Amino acid sequence: MSIKKTIIYFVFFILFINVCALGQSNNKTVDVYIFYGQGCSHCEKIHEFFDKIEDDYPQMNLVKKEIYFDKENALLMQDFCKKINTQVEGVPTVFIDEKMYVGYSLALTVEIEQKIKNCIKTGSCCNLGDGVINQSCNQTDIDPNPPNWEKDYSNIGYIFIGGIIMILLYYLMTNKK
Repeated sequence: MSIKKTIIYFVFFILFINVCALGQSNNKTVDVYIFYGQGCSHCEKIHEFFDKIEDDYPQMNLVKKEIYFDKENALLMQDFCKKINTQVEGVPTVFIDEKMYVGYSLALTVEIEQKIKNCIKTGSCCNLGDGVINQSCNQTDIDPNPPNWEKDYSNIGYIFIGGIIMILLYYLMTNKK
């Protein structure tokens, strides 16, 4: 096999590895708890919102709990409120990480979706359904925007690929005969 073919195969191999690495994502799931009441019109709207975005976030674990006719679910909602030092305000109520969202509005859905994106991006959101909030969830000195090492290292890969392509082009241009 000639050197030109070897270099071309090497470049395509490096490109393939980098594309595969970019396709990997954070596998941590984000638990989203929706407490709702049967017959509640705002609850129907929040369900429609989640039905619309559910396919966009495969890492989202959606847990729906009806509280008007299910006493255990109502008690679970109260338990979640206690864990984050607040009180039940009404339905629909959505819990993500240590944040509670009550009611329905377009502005609220934007805020909820942003929280989901942030939890997926950082992988650092807590799950209230675990029964206990661990100590790291209650710390206020945690950087809300930690470095995304996966993204930072992929840039090094692009620089490496660019260098290989430059060497390949130089080699091909100087060996024209």
